[in-house]
Amino acid sequence: MSSISRRDLFASLAQFGPPILGQKVCDVVFPLLPSGPVGWVVSVGLSITAICTYFPILYRLPTSTATIRSFDPLFPVVVDSLGKLRQPSSTLVTTTTLERSSDKNPNEDDGLDKDYARIRNEPNYGTHLYWYNWWPIWVSRCFLIEATQSRRPEEVLTLSTWALSRKCISDIVTTWKQTQRSIANARTIVREIDTDYNDAWGPRILRRPRSLKSIFLPQQTMDTIVHDFKDFWSDETRQWYRERHYPYRRGHLYHGCPGTGKSSLAFALAGHFDLELYVVPINDPDIGQQTLANAFRCLDGPCMVLLEDIDALDTTTIERGSSKASRSGLNNLSALLNRLDGVAAKEDMFIVMTTNHPEALDQALVRPGRIDKMVHFPNAGQSELYSLFMFTYSNMVNAEIANIARQFSTTVPSGEFTVAELQAFLFNYRDTPSDALTHASEWSKQRMKERSSSTFTKYTADDD
Repeated sequence: MSSISRRDLFASLAQFGPPILGQKVCDVVFPLLPSGPVGWVVSVGLSITAICTYFPILYRLPTSTATIRSFDPLFPVVVDSLGKLRQPSSTLVTTTTLERSSDKNPNEDDGLDKDYARIRNEPNYGTHLYWYNWWPIWVSRCFLIEATQSRRPEEVLTLSTWALSRKCISDIVTTWKQTQRSIANARTIVREIDTDYNDAWGPRILRRPRSLKSIFLPQQTMDTIVHDFKDFWSDETRQWYRERHYPYRRGHLYHGCPGTGKSSLAFALAGHFDLELYVVPINDPDIGQQTLANAFRCLDGPCMVLLEDIDALDTTTIERGSSKASRSGLNNLSALLNRLDGVAAKEDMFIVMTTNHPEALDQALVRPGRIDKMVHFPNAGQSELYSLFMFTYSNMVNAEIANIARQFSTTVPSGEFTVAELQAFLFNYRDTPSDALTHASEWSKQRMKERSSSTFTKYTADDD
């Protein structure tokens, strides 16, 4: 090092970047550097940083680049991951309001008041430098399509890094996705079709998962459903479908009167089997054919698609050309069927439909291949009454509670009330189980009297 000065070395290395960099380093930065061995180390380090930063862009060294558009499921994953990286400036600061409080990890206590605005960082628009494990990543974020009345703005995110292999950036994004998934394991990802714009799904909502123990059905019915899900998502079944070139998807239809737990079970199953849940409220008049087509095209499997109140489509009258108007924005049955199992239909999904009136459904919708299993959700029987009572007072379970639960299951008429009705009643006595038993008989008689004097019609259906 005696034949060349530290200043000359620094200047010669810095000139690999833009000329202005070498000038500024020599004229401004160099006088501020310490002398001696420490100064040599800092000088070389800054020079190498300059090379890593500018050389790939200016001299087109091999780079690994990924472009991700905003409708891609990876887009929010990458945005969230970049917000956690070290980046000196140009960070877009956004707030997470109370309406989005469900995004918070249910097992995480940040010590903040519930009314406190939670802040998260995102990459700003333009091109910025991030550091991932001490390796530079250039991030460019911009609008590809501006917002209109019928379409949300579409963004594009471009990530580039200096690498000899094109797999480099792919490996980084894969790691981020796995990390995000492990964080979200304690939550169920729910996305609802976005009717404000004709471009697929709204933002991800992370909800606390629901236990299957909180769903009260006859045990045989519950075991049949869970076994069918478990069998379908097994590697052996997936291979069986692949070898026979069958489309890898399956459908269930849950029918029963309101409050029996049809949609609740679908949500619980999504959490139990770690599936993203895509919700399509068929009774929404704003859901049209184009909206549905875009939504199904953007599904990210493996997933579950929940079509609630499928009878709102009035499939029977529409299929036969009646002038009766549908309560849904979809105006014909074929539009839905093409998305479920048409030539361009997605695979790697489990479709669950719910209805209060299975007799109103067209046979073309519920034929085998579209609906593989129809399950009736009955009102609470004696076994469900006992299980619901024990679950409600699970924080005080003892021999006395078990005895009260048995009395409750015989006091309330079997098969007369939905689980939702019983939950609402027990909520009033959530701290006093003995009072719940005391008032159960009176409540049952009063509830049945209200039914007989109203237009309420009891739902009946044969068990499947």
